[in-house]
Amino acid sequence: MQCPLTVSDIIEIAGIIASLVTSIVAIAISLKTLKQNSEMIEESTRPYISLYIGTTYFSDTTTYLIMKNFGQSSAIVTNFSASPDLSRFSYDDDYVPFGHIVGSHICPGASIQFPIKVTGLPRDMEPIIINLEYRSPSKTYTEVISLNLASDFDAIHLRANTKDQHLKEISFALQDIAEKML
Repeated sequence: MQCPLTVSDIIEIAGIIASLVTSIVAIAISLKTLKQNSEMIEESTRPYISLYIGTTYFSDTTTYLIMKNFGQSSAIVTNFSASPDLSRFSYDDDYVPFGHIVGSHICPGASIQFPIKVTGLPRDMEPIIINLEYRSPSKTYTEVISLNLASDFDAIHLRANTKDQHLKEISFALQDIAEKML
């Protein structure tokens, strides 16, 4: 003997199905939101290491190759290579900028500067290509950085000049600080 479904039973079954579908959709949306939030948190708190050229203008001009962690967490450098070889920019034949950087721990906001020799380089020199790999506690990151030294050759930095050499050096240092704050 079969029991025919009443209108009330059909409405109850439809309500149950609607509640089930709504619950499944809500769970799927929640999971997707959690994943997106996790990715956003990772992106906002990750280390972000880059290299750039910096120059100081005191009594003499000094150019630096600078590695800095612009991110919000620390990183450990796991691989570093450059083309052309950075020994070509060294002040000393036994010294290679960033030659022993692999394994170094770089805190957020920390930077490592190496003075480099740029005098005598061709003005139309190809960019330096840096391949950098570093890791945070949760992920490994890879960066390919192109440094165009030739663009730095074109920068003109005007300085005030005084008769007294010590005042000149102080003046240059203060002007350099003021420029860096721009």
